[in-house]
Amino acid sequence: MLPERNSLKRIVNRVQNRNRPPNPKSMRGIELPLQYTVTKRGEPFLMHDSGSEDEERILLFSTEENVRYLSASSTSLCDDTFKTAPTQFTQLFTVHGLVSGYPVPLVYALTTRKREETYRSIYKTIIGFAQEKNCSINPSLCMMDFEMANMNAIRSVLPNAQIKGCLFHFSRSIWRGISSSGQTRCYREWGNSTRTCAFMLFDLPFVPVENVAETFDFISEQADVNLDDLIDYVERTYVTGRRGRPPIFPPEVWNVYRATLNDQHRTNNAVEGWHNKFQKLMVVHHPSIWKFIEVLKDEQEDNEQVITQILGGHRQIRPSVPRRYLLSQMRIVEVVRNYATYKANSQMDVYLKAIACHLKYNPPEQDDEEHQDYNRST
Repeated sequence: MLPERNSLKRIVNRVQNRNRPPNPKSMRGIELPLQYTVTKRGEPFLMHDSGSEDEERILLFSTEENVRYLSASSTSLCDDTFKTAPTQFTQLFTVHGLVSGYPVPLVYALTTRKREETYRSIYKTIIGFAQEKNCSINPSLCMMDFEMANMNAIRSVLPNAQIKGCLFHFSRSIWRGISSSGQTRCYREWGNSTRTCAFMLFDLPFVPVENVAETFDFISEQADVNLDDLIDYVERTYVTGRRGRPPIFPPEVWNVYRATLNDQHRTNNAVEGWHNKFQKLMVVHHPSIWKFIEVLKDEQEDNEQVITQILGGHRQIRPSVPRRYLLSQMRIVEVVRNYATYKANSQMDVYLKAIACHLKYNPPEQDDEEHQDYNRST
């Protein structure tokens, strides 16, 4: 009689753990054996190791082929997570590129810090590696969450790249403001003025950049006094700033009006989806460095197969998109195309509500660990 599935998993894990080196207790104890520096095909995988003596140690994993795909991509998408980082590190940071329009993870970084210098070092290393392989990294668009250190690093190292904050994270920031204001219950009540105001704020990115300030003023006039803190936060963080200081994230960073009309990426959801999948593959939070690299090598092998299928014209690898979602996106585009008509007829409330009707933003049950920009800024 065969053991149950969960019992088999435990047996496999015990065998794997016995075959792994002991998990180092400190950063200085991490010395990677050869099998942990190459892919399953035996190709170099450890792109860079800043060294065991580095207090802000960085490990970069990628392949020459990955970097060539990143070089060919005009769009870069990046994100980070804490849960899958090995015990000695703070985060797993990934850079994804588009292969025939399909987002694929191409560079993986383990870091002990999240400072601007951390990200600058990552990008400089990738660029330098690409130059050694006679290619260049020069994306026209970089999509990310609202992490100032990362944005500043991009501006420093890739000054020609347009930086875009993820629409989903913008919405999450508004939601945290509602939650911090104690208005969660009101928001969930259909027809409540708090809900109406929140939806209009969610949809502010769909207004042309040059009209954001006046549209925000219109929304502010509709807001109840119990949302004053939220309105103040959005104004100083995303719209006009305060007392001679520009906003932390100006409208050009989070606006999606042109992106919607041009059918460009508005969110980092595909990248977050990859991190969620990777977390499930890892099974545990904060694994040993050895388990992490083993799972990462499996994922790299899978990505190589996916890229081969993409370039071969296979369609089944692309996730199926529900018809209702496609219809919603088509209707959003149609509303945005008619923005000038709504504005000419003084129907900004109708425009914003029309976007909200099709965007269908669902607030999270609880906040993610990675994204605390509202609390940091208030």
